[in-house]
Amino acid sequence: FAALLDLEALRPLLVDRRTIESASTYPTIREDLALVVNRDIPAAKVESLLRQAAGPLLTKVELFDLYEGDNVDENQKSLAYHLTYHSRDKTLRDKDAQKARRRILGRLEKEIGARLR
Repeated sequence: FAALLDLEALRPLLVDRRTIESASTYPTIREDLALVVNRDIPAAKVESLLRQAAGPLLTKVELFDLYEGDNVDENQKSLAYHLTYHSRDKTLRDKDAQKARRRILGRLEKEIGARLR
């Protein structure tokens, strides 16, 4: 068998999914946040609320620990997240991350009763 393909005719059908961003000259701020929530609350819901509350400076959220046991009530669990803050416009300061953290803790406490561990 042999085939002849006209690749130029196929080009409009191809979807280019690559996006390239230039490297930022501004550093990120990383912090860890451990929260105690009711055991029946999914980690995905906590992460969603966390992202909404933090605002655009929060660029990455990574769950790195789920703990149930000593020092945590029987009907609760501890979720620990790595948070990464970044701005493409300026160098962030600790007060920027603190402001986001206050918004996060306030919203999570209000909506799902979360508390800092």
